[in-house]
Amino acid sequence: MFKKVFNPNSIPVIFMCIGLFSLLLGIWGTFDNILWKETWSTLGKTMLASGIFAGILKLMQISGVFKEELEKLIFEPKFLKNRTDIPEYWDKISQELFKNKFPNISKKLLSDIKDTYFPTKSIIYYDQIEHFIEIEIDANDNLTIRQKTSLDIICSSKSVCFDYQFFNTLNFKTDKSEVSYVTNYIKINGSPTNDFKHEQLYNNKQLTNKFSVNLRGSDKYEIEREELKVYSLITDNSIYFTASKLSNTLSLSITHPKNLELKFNKLGTLKTFVEKQNNSTFKKYVYKDIIYPEQGYVITMNKL
Repeated sequence: MFKKVFNPNSIPVIFMCIGLFSLLLGIWGTFDNILWKETWSTLGKTMLASGIFAGILKLMQISGVFKEELEKLIFEPKFLKNRTDIPEYWDKISQELFKNKFPNISKKLLSDIKDTYFPTKSIIYYDQIEHFIEIEIDANDNLTIRQKTSLDIICSSKSVCFDYQFFNTLNFKTDKSEVSYVTNYIKINGSPTNDFKHEQLYNNKQLTNKFSVNLRGSDKYEIEREELKVYSLITDNSIYFTASKLSNTLSLSITHPKNLELKFNKLGTLKTFVEKQNNSTFKKYVYKDIIYPEQGYVITMNKL
């Protein structure tokens, strides 16, 4: 019953009312003893000041609660989904984050970050990529390279429909007969498939093979493929890879003859590849971070 009548939040008001009454009584009240007049005035001033101070503290406390609740509302995912100014809002936060150090290029910088590093337009990404490369070389410096690639494709939802695409380019010196390319197999979720589009082009002393496989109905696909390439070390002494999609982790294993020297370099990745093994006939490199489009690696080969 007492709790219903007495509300702790009303203490500041009660103190101020009693303090004001006591102060007025001390000022205008009539007392036989001047001591009572001073006592009521002092008591009134003290209680009035205490009430005002308590009121200010309570107001600050309430403001803090409102602030916390407002922050929760502003950054609540449900609320953010309905905002149409997220890019502009993110720009302002980012500029504050790096203190707007480079105002002349900040717009270009933030635009590149959003378009390249944020998957705002992506519906898939590649995961757990593995490259297994076997290299042979003959007396005429012709290379035979067998490459097996495996990866998982992760989709944003099962309703996503897209084309898994890959291509390969080989350089030749004078005639296209100097090079050859064969895809031994393409497997989707462990099963071989012939349901793909293949386009072969000869242009500017290059042989380009493009492949496209339509995928739909799942949120994850396991891809495996094997390619066989033949070309001259004299014409082209490199093997390179650049990601076409946002990719997570890459493992590269290379087997090669002793008389072929290999040099490995990263291509634009934000971090370095970890060298797991390196001897005269086998090398292994691992990258356990995000690889963004147009990043990857390059291997240069030289005969000893």
